[in-house]
Amino acid sequence: MTSKHLSTDIRVPIEPGNPSIERLEEKCIKCGNCRDVCRDYISVLGYYDLEHTDDTAVCIHCGQCANVCPTGAIRETPETESVRAAIRDPGKIVIFSTSPSVRVSLGEEFGMPDGSFVEGKMVALLRRLGADYVLDTNFAADMTIVEEASELVERITHKDPAHPLPQFTSCCPAWVKFAETYYPELLPHISTAKSPIGMQGPTIKTYFAKKMGIDPQSIVNVALTPCTAKKFEIRREEMNAAGRYLGIEGMRDMDYVITTRELAAWAREEQIDFPSLEEGRYDPLMSEASGAGVIFGNTGGVMEAALRTAYSYVTGEPAPEKLYDLTPVRGMDGFREASVKIGDLDLRVAVIYGTANVRKFLDRQKTDPKDYAFVEVMTCPGGCIGGGGQPKGTQEKGNALLRERIDGLYARDASMAKSRRASHENKEILELYQSFYGKPLSELAEKMLHTTYSDRSSLLGQDAGKFQHYQDLRQKENVGTVAPEKPSAELEGRILAHVSSGRLPEIRVYQCTVCGEVVIGTEPPASCPICHQGSEAFVDITEQVMPCLPSGQQPLPSGDRMALYGLRRDRLRGGTACGVPDLPSERGYVCGVIISAKRVLKQPNPFAKRERQAAIHIAKSEKRGIRRASWNWNHQHFRSYPAARSRSVWRQNSRCPAEAARLRWRAPLRRRSAPWRDTIRKARRNMRYMRRNSWRCWHSWRRSAPACWMP
Repeated sequence: MTSKHLSTDIRVPIEPGNPSIERLEEKCIKCGNCRDVCRDYISVLGYYDLEHTDDTAVCIHCGQCANVCPTGAIRETPETESVRAAIRDPGKIVIFSTSPSVRVSLGEEFGMPDGSFVEGKMVALLRRLGADYVLDTNFAADMTIVEEASELVERITHKDPAHPLPQFTSCCPAWVKFAETYYPELLPHISTAKSPIGMQGPTIKTYFAKKMGIDPQSIVNVALTPCTAKKFEIRREEMNAAGRYLGIEGMRDMDYVITTRELAAWAREEQIDFPSLEEGRYDPLMSEASGAGVIFGNTGGVMEAALRTAYSYVTGEPAPEKLYDLTPVRGMDGFREASVKIGDLDLRVAVIYGTANVRKFLDRQKTDPKDYAFVEVMTCPGGCIGGGGQPKGTQEKGNALLRERIDGLYARDASMAKSRRASHENKEILELYQSFYGKPLSELAEKMLHTTYSDRSSLLGQDAGKFQHYQDLRQKENVGTVAPEKPSAELEGRILAHVSSGRLPEIRVYQCTVCGEVVIGTEPPASCPICHQGSEAFVDITEQVMPCLPSGQQPLPSGDRMALYGLRRDRLRGGTACGVPDLPSERGYVCGVIISAKRVLKQPNPFAKRERQAAIHIAKSEKRGIRRASWNWNHQHFRSYPAARSRSVWRQNSRCPAEAARLRWRAPLRRRSAPWRDTIRKARRNMRYMRRNSWRCWHSWRRSAPACWMP
């Protein structure tokens, strides 16, 4: 069967009509970044077979492929035009709800410092764009915590086989679909509480509409989120609780989702100067939030917020100070765990981000089970602050940028009074339950704020159990000749280039900001060899990647040659030489970051041993009736060819044809025509010629020399 998709060895397949992401074919450079993140971090690509899925790609809509796409070929499915149309419609009331993570990342799109808390400017921007109301999704995060903590307490105190422990969080829609697809047996463990967006939508169209005297059918709910999977979540069949409650068929709880990147692009189109905007304020109803709701966007934040409320529900006392700074569940490790004492209960809890880490966790649970009570799962790195719709700075700045965003939310939580740092103490939440929902887990709350899950393993076309174990599917790239000794104990690298130590101060390292290609030379190239961007796309990263070479200093005596090492990484290109005549490089799939420069050992005559081998080998070849012989550079030994073989054979099997031409020996067809002494004499004559001209061979030989490097 011919597939409509390119091979999964090239890129991740994306279905037309995907509600979360789309691909612009004209921008795709087939760099493989999307393939790598979906396979190695998200753990979806490689865990299904297009032949069994009816050529339909499996996707959990996390959007991480869009985050790592260097050219913008993969992007979130745009909904901005639909929101603009609703704003222009005088019969519609457009209500924006803003997620916690957006307020610490939106400023990056406008040149503000990383992690800047721009809540007020964000609200002002939405009003400038035409919002009728701007509400805070942190309010709904408090609602989620109240319901989820109540459910956790219920599972702990009343053992019910239908709702077993551990309880997994449900606020990440990508994780929920991952579990529905690959681990349907886990669905009873997942909390039935909806995500904050899932609770905000129906509450606006019922409680808020009644309070404000608005016709629910005129309301257009727009969620501003860091997450592309929310675009899928709001279109799930069960996300129509308000319509069921009001008896209005076809009404969705949340109508549109726009991401942080979409909002920034919209603001630039309208030529709005974001940094100069005055601080705005949320509308008064459904906008008060606790510190627990603020940290919801961080990995570990949901866990910490839920434990603050669960402690109060179990003991009837305020949570202790340590639950307001639960260090074991904070940080950027993919898996973290802690033990928490709540009254007489000792609870073991875990925090995971990255669905590949979920696979590893579940594999460990099968071999070495532990009794966890509560497990938080987020798909994206660092939690929602690393969502698929966030600004793309994480490619260049990595976890440092994520930590800035995380610190921004924790700082906001810490700055609030202790009475405002627990979800169940939010006064607006208390009023909402008193006047509308009754109490957590009430009959109405179950209908409006809780949901059900579906077994989607049929999407795989095979038994889901076949794909439940974690596998290291990273491709093993041919990384060329590397030193027998590594540049350092913890790094595995390959040689990017060679250069004399006297030239090192002149060498600069440039990186393309679009595709990540690295160029080594005295100046950036006129255009990138991969994405063809101009020289302005390159930035100088010499100081970052060559810390061992202080400016103006020569670490080794003049005349010694240096090997510049790069850290291995699948299919990220790098190592192109530019502008330095004596700086040949080895192209390959490396990350393009030079870790260190290492001295090359001098050898007086690298061919001395091979002269003797050549003479003996040629003589034996003549005796066996072999016509020619040559040094095989790929396998580091001499290779013989029968007389009937063509002359092109040795060229195809020789990495250095010029060397092979000097080494080969054509013995006469008739064995008796050349005595042994003549054979040896001619071999030695060829070797003497090679010694005299060995400098011509040096550049070719050193690239494949077997053991000439040292740390």
